Amino acid sequence: MSEDVRKYFTTGEFSKLCRVKKQTLFHYDEIGLFSPEIKKENGYRYYSYHQFEVFQVISLFKELGVPLKEIKLLIKGKTPDKILHVLKEKSIEIDNRINKLKQLQTILQTKVALTEQALKTDFSSISFEYLHEEKFMLSRNTLNIPERKYVAAISELIHEVQQYELDEGYPIGGIFAREQILEKDF
Repeated sequence: MSEDVRKYFTTGEFSKLCRVKKQTLFHYDEIGLFSPEIKKENGYRYYSYHQFEVFQVISLFKELGVPLKEIKLLIKGKTPDKILHVLKEKSIEIDNRINKLKQLQTILQTKVALTEQALKTDFSSISFEYLHEEKFMLSRNTLNIPERKYVAAISELIHEVQQYELDEGYPIGGIFAREQILEKDF
């Protein structure tokens, strides 16, 4: 092996370094995305150490969901402005996904707590309890209105809660006056 080839990685070595299959490297070369720095006449391929960073950028874009064709354009163009723009765009997307996942986690935790509470609740009677103060989203008045208007009011409420990302997993309920409950008017 010549001295300059010792400074390079074989396809197998480079695939282990990058933690990908050799077939991935072959595929990237085939589509013109990422090629070995040296291709010998005998078919041997060699990658340089500085190609590792380029491969890491490709892997990052791929993990961020950027299509290979678009990655190819970014890598071949090699303008920092283009790459920076895509990185910032993807960072915003990740923040949005994180916020959505946090909201889903809150909803799940609420549903678990409500279900556990329901398993312990005696539904055969009504009782009064003093609870901590909570915030409510109120629909327009639904007292004594036809069913269609009731459904429309609840639908508007659900839409508003979703639009402003206020859903924390609590079910829709009703508020009754004490007198209504005592008179069993609910």
